[in-house]
Amino acid sequence: MSNVIQFPSRPSLPPTPVNALIDELTAVEIELARARLVQIRSEIRQGNALWFWYCFKRVLFWGFALWLLTHFVHAASA
Repeated sequence: MSNVIQFPSRPSLPPTPVNALIDELTAVEIELARARLVQIRSEIRQGNALWFWYCFKRVLFWGFALWLLTHFVHAASA
């Protein structure tokens, strides 16, 4: 086995690049979570606006129906 090449051993690299990658990954995950929160808040605002519009239309409809009912009942009794 004379053809095996022996490489000199060198010291291992310090773990700082791995820590830097973990820190970068954490920062990216935090930004992604913030973006998700912004998206969820936007969808909640839109849902609340649609719910308000739905309720407003129902109140107008039933208010108008009640007004018609009272108006014609009052007019019929007079």
